[in-house]
Amino acid sequence: MIELGGLIKYINIKSCMVYIIRSLTGFYKHIKIIRKGYAVSCIFYNRKRNKLLFLGHIDTVSEGEIKRWVSFPYTNVIRKNRYIARGMCDMKGALYVFIKALTRYSKDNDIACVISGDEETTSISSMIAYRYIRKHNIHIDNILIGEPTGLIKERIGIRFARRGSLNICVKIDGKQGHMAYDDDALNPYNRICYPIEKVIKYRNKKNAINVCYIQSRRYSGYNVIPRWVKIFINIRYANRHYANYIMKNIIHVRYQGYQVNIKRTGSATLYRNILHYLGDDHPCVNVIYKGGVSDGRIFRRLISKAGIICEVGLSNNHIHKINERVSVYDIPCLFYVYKNIILTKTLRALLVPC
Repeated sequence: MIELGGLIKYINIKSCMVYIIRSLTGFYKHIKIIRKGYAVSCIFYNRKRNKLLFLGHIDTVSEGEIKRWVSFPYTNVIRKNRYIARGMCDMKGALYVFIKALTRYSKDNDIACVISGDEETTSISSMIAYRYIRKHNIHIDNILIGEPTGLIKERIGIRFARRGSLNICVKIDGKQGHMAYDDDALNPYNRICYPIEKVIKYRNKKNAINVCYIQSRRYSGYNVIPRWVKIFINIRYANRHYANYIMKNIIHVRYQGYQVNIKRTGSATLYRNILHYLGDDHPCVNVIYKGGVSDGRIFRRLISKAGIICEVGLSNNHIHKINERVSVYDIPCLFYVYKNIILTKTLRALLVPC
């Protein structure tokens, strides 16, 4: 069994990055640390031409309510044959497994790595790392991303596309007043249903639409009607035509007295149609189409048309949840998959059954 506590126990990004650098110092000749404000990334490479680039990130989302966890979120605990820790699935677990497989089986040293610390938020350091690779003419043949995909019905999960992301903010103005005298005031909360229903009706299997949170100014007590309310909605879309159609419809609520602000945080990305390499129905592979925004949309421009880029990692059933967990039996299976990829440096290694 592979011990994962070495990486999980570090809470902040700096200590995680120091741990990774120490683990790979004797393996890589060139280690470039990139800092931009609070964002940090690290590039590991030995030569200008690399057959494979591994993308990973060490930042995690908030642990939420700690009291609802079965243990402290940043300790590696095994309960009912499951590792439980924040970031276990997304994606410290896969990152740790890849480092162990890399240092044990890579002999040619032609595998580069980029580890980012702000993938869950801005991806600023990832963009700087991409520019560094382009500026120094570091050639990449294939890209492997350790984002969670998991095992589905005994088949390896592979993601070859990422959905785009739209953030919509709808502001509803009202008139502040006393709760007991609502005739002289206008409660904006009474008007929040219309813009939500206008967007939610376009939700389907390929496109996820969810309300993130509702914001309003806080007042002491329960006797004040707020002056304004903001609704934050996130849309994960499969193609840009669908996104443009939604934007045209949500903009129409402006004529009903609403203020709408739309920000596109990521475009829909098709990495490469790997079905050409694997076949339409391979017994060991399960192709996944869903997903949010990852660093793959940035680094995919590094490889040529002959190159392959895909995501293979641990289970994504419990990412960002309370008691984030993964089966202990998935760890050696993923280690075996990464081992074959490192030895062959090609996606065809995924065709070998676990």
